[in-house]
Amino acid sequence: ERLRDQQPGLRFDCGTALAAARVCHQMDGMPLALELAAALGSSLTVTQIAERLSERLPSQSEGSNSGVARHQTLQAVIDWSYDQLTGREQRLFRSLSVFSGGWTQDAAESVCTGADLAAPEIGGLLRRLQNKSLIAASGETERRRQLETIRQYAAEKLQEAGEEMQVRRRHLDYFLALAEEAEPKLTGAEQAEWLQRLEAEHANFRAALDFSLRSGEAPSLALRLCGALQRFWWGRGHQIEGRDWCERSLGSVGTDSLPTEHAKALNAAGAMAYYQGDYPAAKTYHERSLSFRREIGDLRSIAESLNNLGNVASAQSDYGRASAFHRESLNLKWEVGDRWGIMASLTNLGNAAYFQGNYPVALAHYAESLAIQRELGDRQGVMTTLNNLGVVAFDQGDYDSATAAYQESLALCREFEDSRGMARALNNLGQVLQIRGAFAEALSCYQQALPLCHGIGDRRAIAGTLTYLGFLAYSQGDYASARSDYEESLNIVKAIGDRIGAATSLFYLGCMAAEQGDLDGAAQRHFESLTIRREIGDRMGLATSLEAIAGLAARLQRPTEGASHLGAAERLREELGASLQPIERARVEQLMVVLKEALGEETFTRAWAAGRAISLEEAIVKALAGLSAAYK
Repeated sequence: ERLRDQQPGLRFDCGTALAAARVCHQMDGMPLALELAAALGSSLTVTQIAERLSERLPSQSEGSNSGVARHQTLQAVIDWSYDQLTGREQRLFRSLSVFSGGWTQDAAESVCTGADLAAPEIGGLLRRLQNKSLIAASGETERRRQLETIRQYAAEKLQEAGEEMQVRRRHLDYFLALAEEAEPKLTGAEQAEWLQRLEAEHANFRAALDFSLRSGEAPSLALRLCGALQRFWWGRGHQIEGRDWCERSLGSVGTDSLPTEHAKALNAAGAMAYYQGDYPAAKTYHERSLSFRREIGDLRSIAESLNNLGNVASAQSDYGRASAFHRESLNLKWEVGDRWGIMASLTNLGNAAYFQGNYPVALAHYAESLAIQRELGDRQGVMTTLNNLGVVAFDQGDYDSATAAYQESLALCREFEDSRGMARALNNLGQVLQIRGAFAEALSCYQQALPLCHGIGDRRAIAGTLTYLGFLAYSQGDYASARSDYEESLNIVKAIGDRIGAATSLFYLGCMAAEQGDLDGAAQRHFESLTIRREIGDRMGLATSLEAIAGLAARLQRPTEGASHLGAAERLREELGASLQPIERARVEQLMVVLKEALGEETFTRAWAAGRAISLEEAIVKALAGLSAAYK
C-alpha cells in the first residue's frame, strides 16, 4: 500500500513481491519503520530498498524479535531516512523537534528559520519531509506533527548540532507572542476561536514554560506567559496546572525585579487558587498583586485586582466587603473606559446582592452586565450571566424561565468546553428537575457535574455538587447516603473557608437529624447554621432556616414558637420576592396543619402574626434562644 503511494503504477510480480516481503521481515513488521522504508520508493525500487536495508541493518536483528533488536532496526531505518535528506531538509527536520503536539506552518516559519533556512521555503521543505514520512499531517487541520519516536531522534540531532538553545528560544518567543496576542481576544466576539487555538497549542505552551524555567533562559518570560494564559487556563478548566506553572514561575524570579510581570503572574495565581476554592491563598496572591500595581500606578490593573479581591470576599461570605471592592473597582473601570471590566464588576455586584437576598438589585446589575456582554460579543460572559438569571428565576419559583436560562448557558459552556460552567449549569438543571419530581434525570445531571468539578480541582464546586446529591437522597428518604454526602461537603467547605457552604451543609444535617428523631443534634446543627447565616447576611438562607426551626419547635412541643417562626419567615420571603419551592411549600403547609391542630386556629393566627410583626433580628435572636435551650 505505501509503495503504491510513491509509485502509483507499481505492479507486483514474483520478484517484487518477495522483495516487499523481505522488507517487511527486515522491519519486524513495525508500522513506523515500514512507512519510512516505503517513503524511499520515490527514488528506489522495492528491490533496491531491500538490498540497501540489508547493508545498514544490524546483523543481530535477523530473525530476532527482541526489544533491543527492534530498536536497533528502527534506529537504522531512521538513520538512513535522515541521511537521504538535503542539508536544509535535515536542519528543518531537527528544528521541528522543539514542538510538542504539532505545529502550524506559521509557527514553523517563525521558529525554524535562520542560517540557511528562509521562511518562504519552509512550506516546500515541510511537504518534502511529509512525503518521506518524517512528519505527518495532524487530522484534517493544517497542523503537522512528528511521531514521538521520530521527534526524539530529531531532538538528539538538534543537540548534536549545537542548535537546541537558539531554536528553543525562538519557540519560547513565538508562543509568548501568540499568548499575548490572544489575551485581549478572550473577552470579545473571537473568544471561542482563540480558546480553541490556544487549546491546540497547549503542549507547546508547556514546552515553552518548561524551557524558560529549566534552562534559566529569560525566566521573566515565564511570568509574562503565565499572565497572558490566565483566562485560557480558567476558561478551559486547567486551574490545577495553571496554578502550578504560576507558582513555579514566581519562585524563579526575585520580587525586587519586574514588578509589572510579577504583579500579573500573582494575579493569575490568585485566579487559579480562587477557582480551586483555596480562598486564603487567592486572597494573599491578589493582595500582593494589588500592592505591586498600586506602586506602578496602573489604574486598569488596580481595578482588576480589586475586582478579584471582591470575588474572594464574596466567596468567604463577606458581602459588605465584597461590594466595597467591586464598587471601587467599577469606579476605576469607568475612569479608564474598560467596558469588559465594567461588565465583570456589575456581574459581581449582582452576585453580592443576590447572596444577601436583594433580588431587585441583583437583577438590575445582571441585566446591565448582560447588555454589555452582548454588545462586546462576550459569549462566555453571557453564559455566566444567564446562569445567574436562572438562579434568581428559580428562587422566585419561575422554573420555566430558569430552565431556559440554564439550557442556553449549558449549550454555550459545551461550545467553549468550559468544565466549570458546564458543572454549574448541570447542577442547576438538576435542581429544577428534582423540584419537578424527575429524580432519575436530576441524578444524571449531578453525576455528570461531579467529575467535571474534580477534573478542574474546584473544591467549592465539588462540595456544592455533593450537597445537591445529598438533598436528592434526603428527598427520597435515603438518609444514610444524604448524611455521607453532606458530611463530605461540610469537611470540604470548612477547609476552604466557604461559610455559606458550611451553613448549607449544617442546615441539611439538622433537617435530617430532626427527621430521624435526634432533636438535640438537630437543634445544634440549626443553631450553627443560623448563626453563620446571620453573620454573613444570607437573608434567603435565614428564611429557609426559620421554616426548618419552626418544624423542630413543633417536634419539641413548642407550637407557639413554631407559628411565630413561620410568620417571620413568610414576611422575609415577601420582602425578598422569593416564593417557596413546591417540596418546601408542601412541608410548610403540612407543618401549619400540625401547629393549628396543636394551638387552635385563633391562637395559631395570633402567634403567626406576632412573628410577622417583629424585626428579622428579633426573630433570629428568638430562634437562637430556643435552639440553645433545646440542646444545652
